[in-house]
Amino acid sequence: MDNYWPVIFIVCAIALAVGPVMMMQPSQRIRRLSALRQAAAQKSIRVRLSTVTLTSGKKEVAVYSMPLPKTEAVRPKWTLLKQGYTHEANFDNLWDWENKKNTAPKGQHAILRELISSFDESIIGFEASQSSVGIYWCEKTLTIDDIESVLTRSKNALS
Repeated sequence: MDNYWPVIFIVCAIALAVGPVMMMQPSQRIRRLSALRQAAAQKSIRVRLSTVTLTSGKKEVAVYSMPLPKTEAVRPKWTLLKQGYTHEANFDNLWDWENKKNTAPKGQHAILRELISSFDESIIGFEASQSSVGIYWCEKTLTIDDIESVLTRSKNALS
């Protein structure tokens, strides 16, 4: 029985040394998100994290955006968010303006309705500013090529 104590001691020492190192390894989800965001950067798609307030509460999402062509004209800044309910007061079924004071020009409303109707369930927001167009994406179900396609269609429609 006395011969086992050194072996037990060595096994515990190795576990104490290796355990914390293994805990510092990124999870599979973090590695997937990192690869996804790296692929976006290679396609000149910018990614930022943003906290949005939805009817279900605050949620942190990734905003993938693409630059719009430069112009002297002033483009309004607006954001559409997917709500947790359908209501006739919303802009379009589940979608409504984040701020009712900052909306897209009425001439773009038909185009916006067409765009958001084609969005995947994992896209919960859509924004435009003077310099870019972006989508709020939960980073599920779609590939970076799908996101690039959505952003390109949106960019072309709003340019």
